[in-house]
Amino acid sequence: MAQTIELAQTAKRDFLKSLEKKHQDRWQKEKVFEVNAPKPEELAGLSKEQLKEQHPKWFGNFPYPYMNGSLHLGHAFTISKIEFAAGYQRMLGKRVLFPHGFHVTGMPIKASSDKIIREMELFGQDFENFEEVQARIEAEAEKEREKEEAASQDKTKAKKGKLVAKSTGLTYQFQIMESIGVPRSEIKNFANPLHWLTYFPPIAINDNNAFGSRIDWRRSFLTTDANPYYDAFVRWQVNKLYRLGKIKFGERYTIYSPKDGQPCMDHDRQDGEGIGPQEYTGVKMEVAQWSPEAEALISNKVGNRKVYLVAATLRPETMYGQTNCFVGTAIKYGVFAVNDQEAYVCTVRAARNMAFQGIVTPRGNIEQLAELPGSAIVGSKIKAPFAVNPEVYVLPMDNVLATKGTGVVTSVPSDSPDDYQTLMDLRKKPEFYKIDPSWAAIDPVPVLSTPTYGDMTAPALVKQLKIQSQKDTKQLAEAKEIAYKEGFYNGTMLVGEFKGQPVQEAKIKVRESMIKAGLAFAYAEPEGFVLSRSADECVVALMDQWYLDYGEPEWRKQTEGLLARMNTYTPETRHAFQKTLDWLNQWACARTYGLGSKLPWDPHFLVESLSDSTIYMGYYTVAQLLHENSLDGSKPGPLGVTADQMTDEVWEYIFCNGPWPSPAPLPKEKADALKHEYEYFYPFDLRSSAKDLIPNHLTFALYNHTALFPEDKWPLSMRTNGHLMLNGKKMSKSTGNSLTLREAIEKFGADATRLSLADAGDGMEDANFEEKTANANILRVHTLLGWCEDMVKDQANLRTGERNYHDTVFENEVNDLINITHGHYEATNYKDALKYGFYELQSARDWYREVSGDVGMHRDLVLYWIRTAALLITPIAPHFAEQIWCDILSEPQSIQRALWPTPTTPVDPTIIEAGLYMRGTIKTIRDAETNLLRMLQKAAKGKKVNTDSAPFDPKKPKSVRVYVAKEFPEWQNTAVQTVKDSYDEKEDKVDDAKVRQLLVENGLIKDKRVMPFIQAFKKRMAQYGAQTAFRRTLPFSESAVLQELLPYLKKSLNLVDAEVLSVEEAKTHEAEPGFTKSIIDTSEPGNPDDDHEAIVMPGPSNPKRKKNKANGKKQQQKRTGAGESNAKPSTLKLSPEVPRQSLPTSQKQQSKHGEQHVVLPEPKETLAVPSQKSQRKSRSRRVTPPSCMTTDDSSYPPSPLPTPPPTGSSSPTLLESQILHHNPETSSSSSSSYYEYMESYYDKYHQYIAANTLKSSGTRIVPEECTDVIERVLKKPPVIHDPGNGPRVRDVKGFLQSEFFAQPPAFDDPLCAEFAQEEVLQMLQTILPEEAATILWYNKSRATSRICPACQRLYRLGDVLPDHDVGNEKASSRSEKPPSPQLGIEQQISGICSPVCFVLASFTFPGAIKGSWGKMAEEIDDHSWDLLNASDAPARSQSDTSRALGMIVRMTRLDDLGLGQLCFDPGEVEPSQISFVFFFVPSHWHTDLSEIIGHLIYLLSVIVYLSMSNHYYSRDELGFLSRLKGRGGWREQSAYAGVKNQPSPHL
Repeated sequence: MAQTIELAQTAKRDFLKSLEKKHQDRWQKEKVFEVNAPKPEELAGLSKEQLKEQHPKWFGNFPYPYMNGSLHLGHAFTISKIEFAAGYQRMLGKRVLFPHGFHVTGMPIKASSDKIIREMELFGQDFENFEEVQARIEAEAEKEREKEEAASQDKTKAKKGKLVAKSTGLTYQFQIMESIGVPRSEIKNFANPLHWLTYFPPIAINDNNAFGSRIDWRRSFLTTDANPYYDAFVRWQVNKLYRLGKIKFGERYTIYSPKDGQPCMDHDRQDGEGIGPQEYTGVKMEVAQWSPEAEALISNKVGNRKVYLVAATLRPETMYGQTNCFVGTAIKYGVFAVNDQEAYVCTVRAARNMAFQGIVTPRGNIEQLAELPGSAIVGSKIKAPFAVNPEVYVLPMDNVLATKGTGVVTSVPSDSPDDYQTLMDLRKKPEFYKIDPSWAAIDPVPVLSTPTYGDMTAPALVKQLKIQSQKDTKQLAEAKEIAYKEGFYNGTMLVGEFKGQPVQEAKIKVRESMIKAGLAFAYAEPEGFVLSRSADECVVALMDQWYLDYGEPEWRKQTEGLLARMNTYTPETRHAFQKTLDWLNQWACARTYGLGSKLPWDPHFLVESLSDSTIYMGYYTVAQLLHENSLDGSKPGPLGVTADQMTDEVWEYIFCNGPWPSPAPLPKEKADALKHEYEYFYPFDLRSSAKDLIPNHLTFALYNHTALFPEDKWPLSMRTNGHLMLNGKKMSKSTGNSLTLREAIEKFGADATRLSLADAGDGMEDANFEEKTANANILRVHTLLGWCEDMVKDQANLRTGERNYHDTVFENEVNDLINITHGHYEATNYKDALKYGFYELQSARDWYREVSGDVGMHRDLVLYWIRTAALLITPIAPHFAEQIWCDILSEPQSIQRALWPTPTTPVDPTIIEAGLYMRGTIKTIRDAETNLLRMLQKAAKGKKVNTDSAPFDPKKPKSVRVYVAKEFPEWQNTAVQTVKDSYDEKEDKVDDAKVRQLLVENGLIKDKRVMPFIQAFKKRMAQYGAQTAFRRTLPFSESAVLQELLPYLKKSLNLVDAEVLSVEEAKTHEAEPGFTKSIIDTSEPGNPDDDHEAIVMPGPSNPKRKKNKANGKKQQQKRTGAGESNAKPSTLKLSPEVPRQSLPTSQKQQSKHGEQHVVLPEPKETLAVPSQKSQRKSRSRRVTPPSCMTTDDSSYPPSPLPTPPPTGSSSPTLLESQILHHNPETSSSSSSSYYEYMESYYDKYHQYIAANTLKSSGTRIVPEECTDVIERVLKKPPVIHDPGNGPRVRDVKGFLQSEFFAQPPAFDDPLCAEFAQEEVLQMLQTILPEEAATILWYNKSRATSRICPACQRLYRLGDVLPDHDVGNEKASSRSEKPPSPQLGIEQQISGICSPVCFVLASFTFPGAIKGSWGKMAEEIDDHSWDLLNASDAPARSQSDTSRALGMIVRMTRLDDLGLGQLCFDPGEVEPSQISFVFFFVPSHWHTDLSEIIGHLIYLLSVIVYLSMSNHYYSRDELGFLSRLKGRGGWREQSAYAGVKNQPSPHL
């Protein structure tokens, strides 16, 4: 059960809360948030433009909350969007109006009051008899359940009901009231609905004030006739809509609650908001002959009535093709009396709907004559109206739902895929379905014809989608959608009265004809489940009612025009409005139950809750003059106007410039005063709401504004937000994961809560309030206040006078953040406004404080920063800002009256970039040293290290040398120019064909570096824009900036020396100690986190280490064919992914100072595009796997893998961590084979667990709670398991997160380094399934570690692998014979571990197996190459697994896997230029293989396997192939159990 956190220390929070209360009291005392329109004389003679410029205003609002409880954190989240906007708009010098009303219209309050009345009758006035009465109720319920269980023998259902009842615990309304803080002794007062109206609004006001909301409370009000002024306003609204013909009266379908006796609209629902009626045609199928079982159950119960099975259909035009009728065998049907002549067979749910639609006589009467199980109806003969076959049989169907339609389904197999497939299933297995085959003998009848599928749409779709059974529900749903759309839009009738007519026209005509003939009727039901607040399952009723004619074409057109010009802030919000306008139509606007204003012309009805709350935003503008500070209007406002004086004519005059009435009910100057306020503030500038109000309230508001107000008063903007989660989970009282606004403020204080709400999110996706973030904000705000206070007090000791370079950078960064934050506030992106105006601003200060440490910060800039920090955060955290503004900076006026800061000088982007450059450089150097130390620690772990011979000693003095490059490599410049020459500025597109042509002309087409670089460059163009990407020169002098940085660099890194050299200068010293040519050559302009960093460590040479290094180089030379002189100083890449072997050492040479030198290349500036090589190496800095492989709950890299827990360990948490990692430290990573580890570890480990859980004496060593952990963890499947013939990788993602098993990329091998790029994996995943792509990527980027793509065996190159022993459970014996040369080559290039796996992987091209085994493309003969590269090869396989394996075999024959071709559009490349044509074969092509071809492939595979004479093979392996053929795939083989979940190719 999720719970909210508890705070241990609250002193800082309490201090901040005391400050908040102090400032809130001041704001209330000074009436800071009360705002009025300028006086009329101030506006006299001003045009609209002048008025806007001289007296700007801003009016924002949000949907007023319903007052049946306290505001929760979700309310606060929506309120905060307007609250933050109001704070920001105030700072722009505008008159800001933020009002807040209270909604009490509708059913919820009245329904809850009625519940309390019933509970008081049951339990007593103060519910004092609750325990006693409840025990009696539960005992009686338990007896009833036992009876039901005994009768049905189905105990599961009863137990489930008990569990559900226990899950919430709040069964009664009085318990709910107690849960929200109402004392039990006061609950009886809530039996009066009006008490709710006086109890909760004051609580909401107090909570908002504690939150610091900038609300003008004078304008607040209650809805309904509880406030006569608002009641008069609603009366004017509905009267005008009625006069305009927008409100109409008539019969229409509506969602209806039989219990409440009235329509149940969205706000009246406990469940099912947004669901409307769905209309069907009810087809009457008279029973001609009952089945014997049904006859026995129904005889003498229906009298003389004709009995009809009633089916609900959306396609009446297809009734000509009925071949049978379906029922659900597990559904219980009723026979319901419709009148004295007829009875209908359907579900109870359908009968309830029919009872309120004029179908049943009398209305609302449900008379069940008999009950029939569906299985009893099967075999009955019925009459099929309008069908070619006049009589058909009732058959069983698995997919009939009791919750949709009537439970009876008429079958037209020619045009319904479900019907056709069910009919075929019944014909195949009549005995299984217990039917007579003759009942299903009628063939499908053509009804309509379509251009695509002919006159048998359903059979064609079933064949096309390869549907095999009625259980293929997903494919059947797809087929159904296609069939219905194709038939409706493109179909032509083939039979019947309307033969030859389009289906779109015939559909209505057939329906009308059937109804006219008495063979059908109109039927409707809710689209889904709807539950009213009175706990009644709602139905659809056809009733006379008042409704708003939403959807009327002209009105809708006006509303669409309003939406088109209104700002919605996000495309998602606009699309949601458009979607609602597409379907919204007539809406019931009146009811008879609940609270509300009476319908003026029909007082029997009340205006429903979503219809009296569409234009109340206009009422806010005048409320303070009508009833100031009086929610119910009991106290007239300053104008002294009474409610009865506010006639429709007066409202029309105020809001719509209507004529002044004569005689007038009040003096005109009073009405003019009201009109003046309205004219100034309206229309509203912003309305913010949760997204779930778009389908009703917000769209209703648009409709009503277009109908009632002139265009210049239509809304200017609406924004929506998602729902708010708490701690990453849905808020729920039943789970304890819930917070009210008051609880949040008491727990964290107002500003910490507000900061966390701003940080939660802004879009339509659901946001998350994280309590840990709120708690952290307490400390952040408290610390920042203390720092600001200290700086102001100590300002005399701060530096003054002339400003230095870092002062200039800091000032520009502050001004830049002001502008950025301003933009985010304008866009209502408060999360980003918080990021830049609060967090990034502090980061800028932190850097300035550090880099100025030697001379100190400048006083003027420190004070400037403090003022700016307070102003930028004022909209979000006003109490914190007020404390700085008034108490620390001693400003006389409240910060609520302060203006947005305006930089005195424009921001210099060059200086901003220089600042980023400096930070990046420092980070690069710090990361370099940190990574080096980490590598040294890993290398020295568990060993004695001679510090004199260590390659780097952090205790010795060190210096840094930075190389500054002025130019990029020539090949990069050429590549960029090529892209630039191929770029079409108008279309913003690069012509890939031209790129290829220019690369060929420049001789770069075969350069491996170029294509990945161009791909990365194109991504940068898309991200930052073409012109920014093409601008590769730096706008500042790197050398000059680095010279400014050197003092801080030396101080912060404890360097004895630091120097900056140009590449040209460095090259003159290449032969000298400490200068590394490879680093100098790879330096590029502007590269702060470039990864050409290397450490050169001069010092005395170490012959022994040299020898070890030379041996390592020989091994590398064998693999790559490249050698290197030992005399050269070595370079050590700064990557935590260095292999586990000892660190390579270099020649050590003594510098003139005797210190070590850390030599780094030039850092890069963020706008420069680094080479692909530099990007690759930059990624080597991270230990994380590529982003497309990581999961949210994984932390990477993992901590070092621990040993099994020591004896006597008593920490379950530690023990669980140790068990999960499965890595004894005694296992050396330099072990020659995983098998030695895997064969011994599990046995030893389980022996350890058994031995240490209980001693022989019975004394427990490992505590009981730890053994529970052990048991739980051991049940978790490990990422690696060994079925007896080698460890297999079960979970590739989990494997890659294992620091022990998964080896790091071999960045010292150029080829492996090329493949280690994340882009390579992403490209592979566009071709292969994710798991296959990841395995191939791993194999190509690791030096020796391999995962077999076919069997997922984990091994190292050179390992002697056991045979694939499928038949025996015992582990296979390992041959002493080493692997053949060809096997070794194949393992290296593709990772396939054995000939068996190669045969499996090459299943789709058996003729090329021998010719491609262990060979690259240039070694394969032309015939084998043609077979291997056939364009239809991927389509031959029946399985995704075999297709993926075949692709891997083919791709690995090429050095670059053919990935270079992915840079271009396939249509722009000539076939002769494509290395692998199969890349462009659509993945959905399939070709079925017959049984004969399967046998031939099997025999050929065995022959090829035997022909690999230079490979040792065993009898078990031959048996493996034989059994594989016989069983149809490796899924059933024991050696592969748990490795593959999909069947493999059938051999």
